[in-house]
Amino acid sequence: MHLDDFKEWLGSHPFERDISESAKDDKSAVYPVKEDIESCFEFLLDTYNINSSDVGVAGFCWGVWAMTKACEMKLFRCAVGFHPSIKIESMVFGGDQEAITKKAADNAPILLCVAGNDLDNLKPSQGGALANIIAKSKTKDTGDNDKAAPRCVEFPEMMHGWVSRGDTSIEKVKEDAEAALNLSVDFLRHRDKYHNLDHNHCKSLQKGNHPSLYPFIAPKAIQLQAPAQNKAPDRQGQDKE
Repeated sequence: MHLDDFKEWLGSHPFERDISESAKDDKSAVYPVKEDIESCFEFLLDTYNINSSDVGVAGFCWGVWAMTKACEMKLFRCAVGFHPSIKIESMVFGGDQEAITKKAADNAPILLCVAGNDLDNLKPSQGGALANIIAKSKTKDTGDNDKAAPRCVEFPEMMHGWVSRGDTSIEKVKEDAEAALNLSVDFLRHRDKYHNLDHNHCKSLQKGNHPSLYPFIAPKAIQLQAPAQNKAPDRQGQDKE
Protein backbone atom coordinates (compact mmCIF):
# COMPACT_ATOMS: atom_id res chain seq x y z
CA MET A 1 0.00 0.00 0.00
CA HIS A 2 1.29 3.45 -0.92
CA LEU A 3 2.10 5.79 1.97
CA ASP A 4 -0.14 8.50 0.50
CA ASP A 5 -3.11 6.10 0.57
CA PHE A 6 -2.46 5.28 4.22
CA LYS A 7 -2.13 8.98 5.11
CA GLU A 8 -5.44 9.64 3.34
CA TRP A 9 -7.09 6.87 5.40
CA LEU A 10 -5.62 8.28 8.60
CA GLY A 11 -6.82 11.75 7.64
CA SER A 12 -10.39 10.44 7.46
CA HIS A 13 -10.08 9.36 11.12
CA PRO A 14 -9.36 12.58 13.05
CA PHE A 15 -9.74 12.53 16.80
CA GLU A 16 -12.65 14.96 16.73
CA ARG A 17 -15.02 15.99 13.98
CA ASP A 18 -14.21 19.28 12.27
CA ILE A 19 -17.10 21.64 12.99
CA SER A 20 -16.43 23.72 9.87
CA GLU A 21 -19.10 23.94 7.18
CA SER A 22 -17.06 21.76 4.80
CA ALA A 23 -17.00 18.91 7.31
CA LYS A 24 -20.73 19.25 7.95
CA ASP A 25 -21.39 18.81 4.23
CA ASP A 26 -19.62 15.44 4.02
CA LYS A 27 -19.88 13.67 7.37
CA SER A 28 -19.84 10.27 5.67
CA ALA A 29 -16.14 10.69 4.80
CA VAL A 30 -15.04 11.29 8.39
CA TYR A 31 -14.86 8.78 11.25
CA PRO A 32 -13.80 10.62 14.42
CA VAL A 33 -12.00 8.42 16.93
CA LYS A 34 -13.45 10.26 19.92
CA GLU A 35 -16.98 9.32 18.88
CA ASP A 36 -16.00 5.63 18.80
CA ILE A 37 -14.46 5.93 22.28
CA GLU A 38 -17.59 7.61 23.61
CA SER A 39 -19.71 4.83 22.09
CA CYS A 40 -17.55 2.29 23.93
CA PHE A 41 -18.06 4.18 27.18
CA GLU A 42 -21.84 4.18 26.63
CA PHE A 43 -21.76 0.43 25.95
CA LEU A 44 -19.72 -0.28 29.10
CA LEU A 45 -22.03 1.83 31.25
CA ASP A 46 -25.27 0.47 29.80
CA THR A 47 -24.17 -3.18 29.65
CA TYR A 48 -21.83 -3.58 32.61
CA ASN A 49 -22.49 -0.47 34.73
CA ILE A 50 -18.82 0.49 34.35
CA ASN A 51 -18.00 4.19 34.53
CA SER A 52 -15.47 5.73 32.16
CA SER A 53 -13.39 6.79 35.18
CA ASP A 54 -12.53 3.09 35.68
CA VAL A 55 -11.27 2.50 32.13
CA GLY A 56 -7.67 2.31 30.95
CA VAL A 57 -6.48 1.67 27.40
CA ALA A 58 -3.89 -0.16 25.30
CA GLY A 59 -2.92 1.19 21.89
CA PHE A 60 -1.02 -0.25 18.93
CA CYS A 61 0.75 1.82 16.25
CA TRP A 62 -1.60 4.67 15.24
CA GLY A 63 -3.82 3.62 18.14
CA VAL A 64 -1.13 5.09 20.42
CA TRP A 65 -1.72 8.45 18.76
CA ALA A 66 -5.47 8.05 19.41
CA MET A 67 -4.72 6.92 22.96
CA THR A 68 -2.52 9.98 23.53
CA LYS A 69 -5.19 12.34 22.20
CA ALA A 70 -7.75 10.67 24.48
CA CYS A 71 -5.50 10.97 27.54
CA GLU A 72 -4.90 14.62 26.64
CA MET A 73 -8.65 15.04 27.18
CA LYS A 74 -8.65 12.92 30.39
CA LEU A 75 -10.75 10.17 28.83
CA PHE A 76 -8.72 7.23 30.21
CA ARG A 77 -7.40 6.35 33.65
CA CYS A 78 -4.02 5.02 32.43
CA ALA A 79 -2.52 3.84 29.15
CA VAL A 80 -0.04 1.42 27.58
CA GLY A 81 1.12 1.54 23.97
CA PHE A 82 3.14 -0.63 21.60
CA HIS A 83 5.31 0.56 18.67
CA PRO A 84 3.82 4.08 18.91
CA SER A 85 2.97 6.30 15.94
CA ILE A 86 2.34 9.55 17.80
CA LYS A 87 4.04 11.14 14.77
CA ILE A 88 0.61 11.06 13.09
CA GLU A 89 -0.24 14.20 15.05
CA SER A 90 2.32 16.21 13.07
CA MET A 91 2.62 14.11 9.90
CA VAL A 92 -1.12 13.93 9.13
CA PHE A 93 -2.87 16.57 11.24
CA GLY A 94 -0.22 19.30 11.51
CA GLY A 95 -0.19 19.25 15.31
CA ASP A 96 2.53 19.18 17.96
CA GLN A 97 3.62 15.74 19.21
CA GLU A 98 5.34 17.12 22.28
CA ALA A 99 2.40 19.28 23.31
CA ILE A 100 -0.17 16.47 23.18
CA THR A 101 2.19 14.03 24.91
CA LYS A 102 2.88 16.49 27.73
CA LYS A 103 -0.83 16.98 28.45
CA ALA A 104 -1.60 13.28 28.10
CA ALA A 105 1.26 12.16 30.36
CA ASP A 106 0.30 14.67 33.05
CA ASN A 107 -3.30 13.44 32.98
CA ALA A 108 -2.68 9.67 32.94
CA PRO A 109 0.31 7.38 33.59
CA ILE A 110 1.68 6.06 30.28
CA LEU A 111 3.93 3.13 29.38
CA LEU A 112 5.21 2.83 25.81
CA CYS A 113 7.07 -0.14 24.29
CA VAL A 114 9.22 1.18 21.44
CA ALA A 115 10.64 -0.65 18.43
CA GLY A 116 14.16 -0.19 17.10
CA ASN A 117 12.93 1.58 13.97
CA ASP A 118 10.44 3.83 15.77
CA LEU A 119 11.33 7.50 15.98
CA ASP A 120 14.23 8.57 18.19
CA ASN A 121 11.99 11.02 20.06
CA LEU A 122 10.47 7.97 21.79
CA LYS A 123 13.80 6.48 22.89
CA PRO A 124 15.39 7.21 26.30
CA SER A 125 18.77 6.07 24.94
CA GLN A 126 18.63 8.87 22.36
CA GLY A 127 17.44 11.53 24.79
CA GLY A 128 14.08 11.46 23.02
CA ALA A 129 11.81 14.41 23.79
CA LEU A 130 8.65 12.32 24.13
CA ALA A 131 10.42 9.73 26.28
CA ASN A 132 11.64 12.48 28.62
CA ILE A 133 8.20 14.07 28.82
CA ILE A 134 6.59 10.78 29.86
CA ALA A 135 9.32 9.91 32.39
CA LYS A 136 9.09 13.34 34.03
CA SER A 137 5.30 13.63 33.97
CA LYS A 138 3.16 14.57 36.95
CA THR A 139 2.13 10.90 37.30
CA LYS A 140 5.73 9.70 37.86
CA ASP A 141 5.56 9.51 41.68
CA THR A 142 5.06 5.80 42.32
CA GLY A 143 7.34 5.47 45.34
CA ASP A 144 9.68 2.48 45.02
CA ASN A 145 7.43 0.67 42.54
CA ASP A 146 9.41 0.71 39.27
CA LYS A 147 6.81 -1.45 37.51
CA ALA A 148 4.26 1.35 37.82
CA ALA A 149 6.57 4.13 36.62
CA PRO A 150 5.51 6.02 33.46
CA ARG A 151 8.23 5.41 30.89
CA CYS A 152 9.30 4.36 27.41
CA VAL A 153 10.97 0.94 27.12
CA GLU A 154 13.08 0.19 24.05
CA PHE A 155 13.20 -3.09 22.14
CA PRO A 156 16.10 -2.23 19.80
CA GLU A 157 16.10 -5.47 17.78
CA MET A 158 12.39 -5.30 16.97
CA MET A 159 10.64 -3.74 13.98
CA HIS A 160 7.55 -1.54 14.20
CA GLY A 161 4.53 -3.83 14.60
CA TRP A 162 6.30 -6.71 16.33
CA VAL A 163 3.85 -7.10 19.23
CA SER A 164 0.59 -7.42 17.32
CA ARG A 165 1.71 -8.76 13.95
CA GLY A 166 5.31 -9.86 14.27
CA ASP A 167 6.39 -13.32 13.11
CA THR A 168 6.37 -15.19 16.41
CA SER A 169 7.83 -18.28 14.75
CA ILE A 170 11.08 -16.32 15.17
CA GLU A 171 12.12 -16.92 18.76
CA LYS A 172 13.45 -13.41 19.44
CA VAL A 173 10.27 -11.79 18.11
CA LYS A 174 8.15 -14.07 20.27
CA GLU A 175 10.34 -13.40 23.31
CA ASP A 176 10.23 -9.61 22.95
CA ALA A 177 6.50 -9.55 22.15
CA GLU A 178 5.78 -11.49 25.33
CA ALA A 179 8.18 -9.26 27.28
CA ALA A 180 6.36 -6.13 26.10
CA LEU A 181 2.96 -7.59 26.99
CA ASN A 182 4.19 -8.68 30.42
CA LEU A 183 5.55 -5.20 31.08
CA SER A 184 2.16 -3.74 30.21
CA VAL A 185 0.32 -6.15 32.50
CA ASP A 186 2.67 -5.36 35.39
CA PHE A 187 2.21 -1.65 34.75
CA LEU A 188 -1.58 -1.89 34.73
CA ARG A 189 -1.70 -4.20 37.73
CA HIS A 190 0.32 -1.73 39.79
CA ARG A 191 -1.81 1.26 38.85
CA ASP A 192 -4.83 1.83 41.06
CA LYS A 193 -7.63 -0.72 40.51
CA TYR A 194 -6.07 -3.07 37.94
CA HIS A 195 -4.68 -5.62 40.42
CA ASN A 196 -6.60 -8.60 39.02
CA LEU A 197 -5.50 -8.19 35.40
CA ASP A 198 -4.17 -11.52 34.10
CA HIS A 199 -1.05 -11.92 31.92
CA ASN A 200 -3.05 -14.24 29.64
CA HIS A 201 -5.34 -11.32 28.77
CA CYS A 202 -2.60 -9.43 26.97
CA LYS A 203 -1.14 -12.53 25.33
CA SER A 204 -4.44 -12.86 23.47
CA LEU A 205 -3.77 -9.50 21.79
CA GLN A 206 -1.12 -11.18 19.62
CA LYS A 207 -3.67 -13.47 17.98
CA GLY A 208 -5.95 -12.60 15.09
CA ASN A 209 -7.34 -9.29 13.88
CA HIS A 210 -7.97 -6.63 16.48
CA PRO A 211 -8.72 -2.91 16.73
CA SER A 212 -5.91 -0.45 17.38
CA LEU A 213 -7.37 0.47 20.78
CA TYR A 214 -8.42 -1.78 23.62
CA PRO A 215 -10.20 -0.54 26.74
CA PHE A 216 -9.12 -2.08 30.03
CA ILE A 217 -11.67 -2.06 32.83
CA ALA A 218 -10.92 -2.41 36.51
CA PRO A 219 -10.69 -5.08 37.71
CA LYS A 220 -10.96 -7.03 34.43
CA ALA A 221 -10.39 -6.38 30.73
CA ILE A 222 -13.04 -6.54 28.02
CA GLN A 223 -12.07 -6.71 24.35
CA LEU A 224 -14.19 -4.64 21.98
CA GLN A 225 -14.16 -5.25 18.24
CA ALA A 226 -13.90 -2.29 15.88
CA PRO A 227 -16.70 -1.71 13.33
CA ALA A 228 -15.90 -3.70 10.19
CA GLN A 229 -16.61 -0.77 7.86
CA ASN A 230 -13.92 1.38 9.47
CA LYS A 231 -11.05 -1.09 9.23
CA ALA A 232 -7.64 0.16 8.18
CA PRO A 233 -6.33 -1.07 4.82
CA ASP A 234 -4.84 -4.55 5.24
CA ARG A 235 -1.09 -4.64 5.80
CA GLN A 236 0.67 -7.97 6.13
CA GLY A 237 3.62 -8.63 8.44
CA GLN A 238 5.55 -6.06 10.41
CA ASP A 239 5.42 -2.42 9.34
CA LYS A 240 8.53 -0.94 7.84
CA GLU A 241 7.68 2.70 8.60
